[in-house]
This record gives sequence, structure tokens and C-alpha cells, in this order.
Amino acid sequence: SFSGTEPFWILITSLLLFLYNLSYYSGLKHIPLHKAAAILMLGQPITFLLSALFAGAKITPELVFGNMLLVAGAALIIGFSFILAKISPERILSKAKS
Repeated sequence: SFSGTEPFWILITSLLLFLYNLSYYSGLKHIPLHKAAAILMLGQPITFLLSALFAGAKITPELVFGNMLLVAGAALIIGFSFILAKISPERILSKAKS
């Protein structure tokens, strides 16, 4: 059974999760899926930092390294997508024809 403020916190976290999912799927109208997935990967490092700051979670070298890999991977995916967009086949072909 629920007691105290538990129903309130369940409602708040459910609302935040709903808004999170709504914003993610709404964002898919504006950016490609691979970029959205890369941005979504950043949730773990953010959760890691917030847990360390506010919940006193233990920071281990393995967690720091793993979160650094996630951030680097997201940056690579997003960065390469911008580079590939600049050197698209259409652009290369149009330069070859001129």
C-alpha cells in the first residue's frame, strides 16, 4: 500500500517520463533517427552526474570511462552526420559535372 508522498512522486515521475517520450517522438519529425538515438545516449551520463551530485552515488573509474565512451560515441555519430551531409553524393556529382 502507498503511504505519505509516494502517490505524488509516482505521478510526478510518470508525467516526466510521458513528456520525455513525447518530446523524443515529436523530435523525430525534425531530425533523423540516428541523431535522435545519439542524443538519447546522453541520458546515461546525465543520470550518472546527477546521481553522483544529489544521491551520493559512488564514482568509479569504470563508470567515468564508460560514460566518457558514451559521450564520445554520441559526438562521433552527430559529427559524422554533419560531415557526411556536406560531402553528399549529389554535391560531389554536381562539382564533377562543372
